[in-house]
Amino acid sequence: MKHKTMAAMAALGLAAGLVSAAPAGAVTFATFNPVGPGSNISLSGLTLSSNAAVTFDYLSAALAPLGDLPAQLQLTAIETGAIAQGPVVIGSFDGAFSLIYTGATRTAGAYTVHTGDDLLSGTFLGSVFTGYGSAGSLIDSVLAGGLVSFTSNKFVTFDGLGDSGLALAMTSITPTVNVTLGALTPFSAVSQGGFAADGVANGGGGGVPEPATWALMLTGFGLAGAAIRRRAKPVNSIG
Repeated sequence: MKHKTMAAMAALGLAAGLVSAAPAGAVTFATFNPVGPGSNISLSGLTLSSNAAVTFDYLSAALAPLGDLPAQLQLTAIETGAIAQGPVVIGSFDGAFSLIYTGATRTAGAYTVHTGDDLLSGTFLGSVFTGYGSAGSLIDSVLAGGLVSFTSNKFVTFDGLGDSGLALAMTSITPTVNVTLGALTPFSAVSQGGFAADGVANGGGGGVPEPATWALMLTGFGLAGAAIRRRAKPVNSIG
């Protein structure tokens, strides 16, 4: 058990610093960062949610000139199970998110963004939350056995084939997250994230491929997800 706990802690530390990592064969095409030091995501009961101002960035050569885009992160996810492995807590979530532009009209090259535009949205199933003390992460990838589906819009389109993934790092988790009666205890945190996919088009190509780094992360979190499925009965699910 000791070596399993140490491995899980190592995986957590790796993922917390890799919000811009990409699945093998994919590229990181977008990231978001918090605005200010306050918490922008919280868990209450079985619901992980966010409705917070962030800055959003496309990473492709075509879209990066749009710069830091002010946006509203809207995320809702339902916890489907949780276990504790020593000081490390592991949970699973299904949910959806969107990032909506809140700034003034802005143009870069062939692309113009208007207030209310969907910068990026999508759904995720089988994502794995891993927490230790005041830090944690929410990771999902098709290659890790989850399901991440991004919605095409006027800035980026997705062919639906190959891998896709998301990674949210959480810091300043308050209070320290634990597991009670098969569920994570409530907390608030500061989050930032990255998104990656194969087959991104319409300005979405040209991100930074990092397959080796993502593969290392999946090693830890693929095992974590398997542990949840073996040992934790789901406490809820999205219908």
